[in-house]
Amino acid sequence: MDPYEHHKKVYDIIDRAYFLRTMMSNFSKVIDESYQLPNSLQALLGMIYRYEGSTQSELAVIYKRDEKNIIHYVSDLVKRDLVYKVKDGQKKRLYLTDEGKTVNNHLMIKRGELIEVILDAIDDKDLEITKATLDQIITTINTKIESSG
Repeated sequence: MDPYEHHKKVYDIIDRAYFLRTMMSNFSKVIDESYQLPNSLQALLGMIYRYEGSTQSELAVIYKRDEKNIIHYVSDLVKRDLVYKVKDGQKKRLYLTDEGKTVNNHLMIKRGELIEVILDAIDDKDLEITKATLDQIITTINTKIESSG
């Protein structure tokens, strides 16, 4: 028996998760229609929608993203007139413009249609098992990285 058979299973899960992320990125291009927003900006627009009034730093913490990337992407969204900042003391809080709300709503409807197809095809129990398995892999990797550093 191959001593690395279990390793292959974990790599297969990770590869499939990466493939799924790539598929979602491709789906983002399909649903974009005329907005010409890359997946990263679509994702950030959705983050700001969910946590409107947050700062860039707060979003970076919530989503465990590099703050420099968040700052860069927010600047792009501001230039596109999809997001604006409101000064609150030393902080700048982020909000969607009316156009940003329109774009985000369009993207949410299209993504929602895909989610409904997925929910119709996959049992809730299987979704929970998949999430729990991915959470365990993420936690284990993070623990290993933290203990190595």
